[in-house]
Amino acid sequence: MRKLVLASLAAASVAAAVGGATLATAQEKEKATGITAYRQSVMDSFGADSKALKTLLIDGEGPVDLAPLHVQYMIDMAPHIPDLFPEGGDNKGSHALPAVWKDREGFKQAADNFKTKAEALLAATEGGDKKEMAMAYAALGKEGCGGCHNDYREKED
Repeated sequence: MRKLVLASLAAASVAAAVGGATLATAQEKEKATGITAYRQSVMDSFGADSKALKTLLIDGEGPVDLAPLHVQYMIDMAPHIPDLFPEGGDNKGSHALPAVWKDREGFKQAADNFKTKAEALLAATEGGDKKEMAMAYAALGKEGCGGCHNDYREKED
């Protein structure tokens, strides 16, 4: 029970961080163009899916059988994350750090890890165990999303 509570708290923290980041960057996104604007839209979709998953898996509200659809989008898009940061691309209005381009291999590994964590969450949603779903959701946020955001995205105020 304690692990479930801790996983739920971690998941809530991740969801709050994702939601806050989405709101905080709305103004910057208005300035973004081209691939940067597209990339931010994809990341917003990840954030929206994460919020939906929190509602379904952590809050226990809504049709939990739709959770795999939200996770599958993340899995499908994950291999394309590095492509959303092309060398020499316009980075106006972005919080991407130079490390994205200087450490391409590490960045690609972080995107692969995001996919791996999303696949683990998909398996948990298909298994139906609430504790496993909560733990996999928390791991996706902390290690999947955080794997890129901690090292490759500038911190926001």
